[in-house]
Amino acid sequence: MCGHFLGVAASWVVQVGIEVYHHVSDIWKHENQNDRSNQVQVLRRRVLNTTVRCGFSLVFASIGAGLGSMLMRPSSGQWLGCAVGDMAGPFVAGFLIRSWD
Repeated sequence: MCGHFLGVAASWVVQVGIEVYHHVSDIWKHENQNDRSNQVQVLRRRVLNTTVRCGFSLVFASIGAGLGSMLMRPSSGQWLGCAVGDMAGPFVAGFLIRSWD
């Protein structure tokens, strides 16, 4: 599970780095001071969304691994449950984020 955490953390770092890069490049392109606070709000929302999606990925992967090892053979059930939970977590997080906005 530690390896899965490292993979999700690396994904989070890359996604947040891309969002920050887009934010900084927009600031350099457009020198409008009035729009800067709006851009910071958008960046904050995107980083929060990325953090929530990665957190849900970890939680659902853990739940899926536990259920999979309980319902199937422990080795293959844990692997399959972790993979299904890892895919379901960001989907559920995206659904909840859209309903919150």
